[in-house]
Amino acid sequence: MKKSFFLLFVLIMTSSICFGQFRSKVEERFELTSIAFMLAGAPEYNQCGIRSYERDIRDWFGKYETDKSIEFMRKLNREHAIGHNAISSVAARLQIKDGIVALHPDYTLAYICKEVDTRWTEPLLAEYIAMLNRFYKKSRFAAFYSDHGELYRVAQERMDSLLGTEATDWFERFYGEALTEKVPNTYISLVNGSSNYSLGKGGVLIGLYDDESGLPNPNSYTLAPLLHEWGHHFTAPIIRKYWPQMEKAAERIAPRVEPAMNRIGYSGAWTMTVEWLNNLFANMYFKEHDPEFAAFETAMYMHLGFIWMDRSYDFMDHFYADRERYPHIEDFMPQIVAFFDYVAEQFDIIYRDFKASNPVITNIYPAPGSDITGFDRIEITFSHRMNGSWGVQRTGTGDERVEYLFDVMFDEIEWSEDGTRAYLLLDKDKIEPGTVYGLRLYPPGFCSSTHFPLDERCANLLFRTGPDRDICTEP
Repeated sequence: MKKSFFLLFVLIMTSSICFGQFRSKVEERFELTSIAFMLAGAPEYNQCGIRSYERDIRDWFGKYETDKSIEFMRKLNREHAIGHNAISSVAARLQIKDGIVALHPDYTLAYICKEVDTRWTEPLLAEYIAMLNRFYKKSRFAAFYSDHGELYRVAQERMDSLLGTEATDWFERFYGEALTEKVPNTYISLVNGSSNYSLGKGGVLIGLYDDESGLPNPNSYTLAPLLHEWGHHFTAPIIRKYWPQMEKAAERIAPRVEPAMNRIGYSGAWTMTVEWLNNLFANMYFKEHDPEFAAFETAMYMHLGFIWMDRSYDFMDHFYADRERYPHIEDFMPQIVAFFDYVAEQFDIIYRDFKASNPVITNIYPAPGSDITGFDRIEITFSHRMNGSWGVQRTGTGDERVEYLFDVMFDEIEWSEDGTRAYLLLDKDKIEPGTVYGLRLYPPGFCSSTHFPLDERCANLLFRTGPDRDICTEP
């Protein structure tokens, strides 16, 4: 992709929240498990945001990718769907002592498999820990960890600086409980990138990206994941209390969004409900501090599968309008329960509205497939007002005769004042006769003013110069 001016889902605001008394930490058990599943090829553990660290990992551990310990991790991931928080939740209950990786004596295999994460069975978990121990010893992991102590120290110091920038009163105002009473530990993973996990009573595990100098950079980009992960400690008990009243609606909605939930590592009505409300509540911080970003977050959650999130966001206006009646969010839960029931009843309508939210292209001039000889621009008209971002790629048609249209464009796209038309500016001096040109409009790059990406079906554009030619139009 040549150029993309668009917000990625991991982009967070430049505001910051404060977590004064917390001290973050990098711990060997989390780096060990994350690196093991990185080598095993688990996608969520292959987005390391510290580029120098990833190179060091590949250089040090690459030769162990075919070791039977990593092969076992690969089997866990591919055949048993064990990944995501199944790894971090076990790591939080491990100890590394005297060079041995083992289950912490406070826990049993049975407890973890029944109470922590039912994806595990006792035989699988026992073998997993044994294989972790094998990998730890064979790869000389302790030496690798020690060699990177300075990098970990920088990550911790920078995170501590972020955590101590402002007061934590938002949590107390919203939930009625202080943050310090709920979240005992903030762990950092230099492997996990945009993946972040709640560890139950053990705290949260947050991934990081680097800055221009290559050092861990836990700045404002870290805010939204922190709000999300810390929020779990507040929302889960509330939902547990109201679950008997919410379960019926949740069971009606969950099958309708199951494929989308599975794509982001969630399964089941309970998890769907917890993640929906936790996302909604965390987004209320941005509703109070940056409504524009809150709207972006809302659209993001809808595309992740929570297609009723815009209605949820609007419904929260009633909570804010009457804080005397609803001092804290739990006081508003009877209304949320009733709202959730209504969502289940109206889901067909909600789905229809969601499908109409993505902008489509209504007109292109010159028309696709026509001769663009002598034209200095291509005008694209959209069904919705767009936000002015853009991104383009090669077509992906597989037809070698298709030349990349961007190569004969000026390095810019212009927009009409009302935001409904984009102009691809052509350099007529570069356009060759008898040529097929094409590009793909990158859907997340072309977003509506309400942050919905372009419909995928509108993405590929093909043009020609000279006589008509038979070309492949399908990717």
